[in-house]
Amino acid sequence: MKSLIGLVAIIALSVSVIAATPPGMGAASFARRGMDARPIAMGGAFVAVAEGGSACYYNPAGLGQETRISVGGMYTEPFGEGFGTTFQYLNAVGSFNLQTSSAVARVGLGVTWLGLTISDIPTWEEGGPGEMFTATSSVYLLSAGIPFPDTNDWSVGASVKVYRDKILEGHSLGVGFDLGVLGSFSVGEIPFQIGLNSMDVGRTKVYWHGTSGEPVNYVPWINKVGLSLGLLDNVVLITSDLDWAVGRPMREQILHVGLELRPLNAISVRAGWNGDLERTGSSITAGVGIYLFDSLSIDYAYVTAKVFGASHLVSVHFAFDIDMEPVTPSREQNSE
Repeated sequence: MKSLIGLVAIIALSVSVIAATPPGMGAASFARRGMDARPIAMGGAFVAVAEGGSACYYNPAGLGQETRISVGGMYTEPFGEGFGTTFQYLNAVGSFNLQTSSAVARVGLGVTWLGLTISDIPTWEEGGPGEMFTATSSVYLLSAGIPFPDTNDWSVGASVKVYRDKILEGHSLGVGFDLGVLGSFSVGEIPFQIGLNSMDVGRTKVYWHGTSGEPVNYVPWINKVGLSLGLLDNVVLITSDLDWAVGRPMREQILHVGLELRPLNAISVRAGWNGDLERTGSSITAGVGIYLFDSLSIDYAYVTAKVFGASHLVSVHFAFDIDMEPVTPSREQNSE
């Protein structure tokens, strides 16, 4: 009986996320959807942009170039009210100067929670469906980024990730980490950024407890490589990513392309596309961003999907500037 109930729950969980993620991605596949309406509207091509709280997920090295403190989040029902599925996140990032005995370093820190909840899943008993239950999946990230010494053009970062799932009596736990690099350079007068985020290095193991057999699931090792360029004083942003899932088939290697136009300080218009290299599935994305009072941003994304129809996502961020002037070590510190 418990095995049958667990099978029903796993099937429901898989079906609920397949519209947003490629098949066969293993544990926490919902997280590959990404986070935040801005990068999602740009097709998910964000590893070489890595701005704001989204950097925690797409490339933690972007935190090394942050100069603002921000908090943000999203709560959405991506497939509509009838499916009982919610996808949400909360995020906070900040950047701080660290004074040591011989130097000053800047470090960006971020904490993030991504969660998927599927409610009203029926158990199966003799005679038909039984009681309803809820399944949840969560990913927690603690991220940090620092610039290279003597330059703000390059930075490195890392995230520690904790995976938690709960289905009936079963629950899981997995711990993994990401490593990122972000750099800026110019070709002629055109500014470029290049980014790399190696996610779940070596594959993250997710251990189940309280279930028959207590299986081990795996989060695939995905290397995200991206390039972006800004034109017309960054009025136009063009960006692209390639997700390479190590040891996985071509249908799980994903290409992302995105475009953002910001003709006015108060508004951005975005579009994007993503699809696998086997050409078995793709999504078209679009969205807008509204910026108010230089501190509040509201972002909307539209994502096409074949199975459950289009998804609509809205995220909100509040940010403010902080004084990031470097602190010069004292003579006493230098003499030491």
